[in-house]
Amino acid sequence: MTRDATLVVRAPLHTPTEYIEEIVRKKSRWIQQKMAQVGAKPPKKEFVNGEGFLLLGKTYRLQITAESAEYVELRDKLYVSEGALPFIGRLLPQWYRNQAAKKISERCTWYAKKTGYEPRSIRITNARKRWGSCGSKRTLNFSWRLVLAPLEIIDYVIVHELVHLEQPNHSKLFWNKLRSILPDYEKRKKWLKDNERLLEIY
Repeated sequence: MTRDATLVVRAPLHTPTEYIEEIVRKKSRWIQQKMAQVGAKPPKKEFVNGEGFLLLGKTYRLQITAESAEYVELRDKLYVSEGALPFIGRLLPQWYRNQAAKKISERCTWYAKKTGYEPRSIRITNARKRWGSCGSKRTLNFSWRLVLAPLEIIDYVIVHELVHLEQPNHSKLFWNKLRSILPDYEKRKKWLKDNERLLEIY
C-alpha cells in the first residue's frame, strides 16, 4: 500500500492472473482496512494560532507573534513572526531542515562511535518517500521530515543506514546486525510504517 492509498500487487512474471485475483479477493478486508488507514491523512495546515506541529514526536502549538526577533523560534510553543507568514511555506521547511541537520548529525555521530560504522558524510534531503539511504561512497542521506518523529524512530533509521555501510543488502545478516544494536527495531520499524503519514507539515 503506497502513501497515497494505492494498492500495488507484485508477483512472479508468469503467475496466472486468475491466481493473483483470487489472492486479492481473499485479502480484500485487509486491503480495505489499509486503504482507510493510509487515506486518513492529517488535514492540510492552515498556519493559524493553536495549530499543532510535531518535532521529535512532541506537538508544539503555533503562536503567531509580532514580537519575535526570529522568523521561527521554538520555546514553549512554535513562534512564527507575522512578517514570515507570506513565506511560511518556504521558511518552516528550512527551519525543520536545520533542526534535522543538528539532531541527526548528533545521533549519527553517537551511534557511529558505538558501532564503529563510520560514514564519510551525512546529507539532509527533501525526500518524501525515503527516510534514509546509503550511498556507494559511504554517504548517508536522511529526509528532514524524519525530525518530526520521536527520537527512538530517528535512531532506528540512523542505525539502519549505518549497518548498510557494512552490509549493503537486507539479508538475514543485516537484520541480525541491526537487532544486535537495537533489539526492539521491529517495534520502531512498525511505528514508522504505521505513522509515516503524520510526518508532514503541509
